[in-house]
Amino acid sequence: MDNLKFPLGPVHPSLKEPEFFEFTVSREKILDVNINMGYNFRGVEKLVENRSYAQAIPLIERICGICSHCHTMCFVSAIESASQIEISERAKFLRTILAELERIHSHMLWAGVMCDSIGLESLFMHIWREREKVMDLFEKISGNRVHYSFNSIGGVNCDISEALAENIRKNLGKVSRFNKVLVSAFKSDVFIKARLEGIAVLSRRKAKKNGVVGPVARASGIKYDVRSDFPYAAYSKLDFEKVILTEGDALARAVARVLEIDQSISIIEQCLDWMPEGTLCEKTNAQFPESEVTFLVEAPRGENLHFVRMGQTGPKSVRIKPPTYSNIYSLKEIIVDHTIADVPVIVNSIDPCFACLDRVMVIDRKTGKRERMSFDKKSCESCESCESCESGKPDKPEKHEKTNKGGVRLC
Repeated sequence: MDNLKFPLGPVHPSLKEPEFFEFTVSREKILDVNINMGYNFRGVEKLVENRSYAQAIPLIERICGICSHCHTMCFVSAIESASQIEISERAKFLRTILAELERIHSHMLWAGVMCDSIGLESLFMHIWREREKVMDLFEKISGNRVHYSFNSIGGVNCDISEALAENIRKNLGKVSRFNKVLVSAFKSDVFIKARLEGIAVLSRRKAKKNGVVGPVARASGIKYDVRSDFPYAAYSKLDFEKVILTEGDALARAVARVLEIDQSISIIEQCLDWMPEGTLCEKTNAQFPESEVTFLVEAPRGENLHFVRMGQTGPKSVRIKPPTYSNIYSLKEIIVDHTIADVPVIVNSIDPCFACLDRVMVIDRKTGKRERMSFDKKSCESCESCESCESGKPDKPEKHEKTNKGGVRLC
């Protein structure tokens, strides 16, 4: 039988954002996949240019509704790093609390979407009921549920009182009790295991070759987390361990995320217990140094990178590499040889955010030709030439320069 082209999207019940996937199939077996992006393009990077820093922050925040805090935290941290602005310890702890609340709500949203793709509608509804508790906390802290307007250059705009801190502990206690049920479900439920266990396996070698980040990488045994490897905000003062699994399948990526919910709750409780005194926001000068700076944070989906070319009154240009840009290429490795019925759970297993991703375009410097991303263009030359990758031997230990002052990362 001849191979057929099978389209999925751009609008489909299993996709929470519009994106077009074209699969080459033989009967039910997937032979190849191509992704056509651009449905969410809004020109955010261009709109930021020639605006003041204060005007740029709300635009950066609207790159993504799920991880709006981590985008603005990365952006303002880059400005603060280049300008040598030292924010108060209290502001650092407050940023960390919002970042971990955002991680909880992102992972719970993902878990609900995955359960919906599997067909577990009741569990989907229970998850989103508990997620509402986290969304309510955002509203109590900042007055908003999606875009919080929390970060500013020099600190934060909102504080957490003792009464609100107690409310946060109370609601997170309820979320923690529910998450124990969720972890048990993903580890032992026969329906979830039947759909996810052994599906879309991404080995450690292939994960490193494709440069995946976040829970996708940690579920394949890669011990990389910006929060501990290049600490920012208050993470260097907190006690937590990376959630590392080795199976590398869709189930491992699911379990890694629900375990990270407990980790985030622990981090928030530590921040509330050890919250120092201090001002919310330091006064800054109207003019900033003309320089270039890169900063990293750990978004819910993984490493988020902001490059800013700074002017005296506003950014001259901003370039952003969201985690989905690193993870989307792994679909080529994990979806081939599976069936059409597995497509929704495999795509959801990497938790893609196309709102973040669709601002990316490949430009040939020599010819000026522009085109959308292609799997064929993506290669990790250093990894492909790495003897340990070619031979399948264990990778050599990596040496990192542990600093996030300007986002330096050396391997």
